[in-house]
Amino acid sequence: MDIWTFQGTITRRLSWWAWTSATLGALGLLLVGDFWRGMAFQFIGWGFVNLGISYLGNINLQRRLSKLDEKKKRAAEPEETRKLAKLLWTNAGLDALYMLGGAALARFLSVEPFWVGTGIGIFLQGAFLFFFDWLHARKLK
Repeated sequence: MDIWTFQGTITRRLSWWAWTSATLGALGLLLVGDFWRGMAFQFIGWGFVNLGISYLGNINLQRRLSKLDEKKKRAAEPEETRKLAKLLWTNAGLDALYMLGGAALARFLSVEPFWVGTGIGIFLQGAFLFFFDWLHARKLK
């Protein structure tokens, strides 16, 4: 699989997660209690942010591809691979920080059920994105 196809695959997978997250969040709003409401809002919010990221990533990919013929695509692959790997590893580091922040909010910063649910929601979103970015970064050579 070339880097261009791989980037398209990543954006489609992120889009799938975004819709799944937003849907789970919407369903979570049906559950009773501030804890679930806090978590649900995180799933909805992160879902829409990830949907925006995947949408803009796809537009950017298509724009770049439209400017390259096959020879230029092949020539640009090493640099595109390097840039994507750097982005994914950087994002994995940020995801770890989201996990830490969510855990701190849930465990130490509040006893209110809404904020505990919010913290756990942040942690879960960060954990998914950490593994998402880490697994995709590992596939790049």
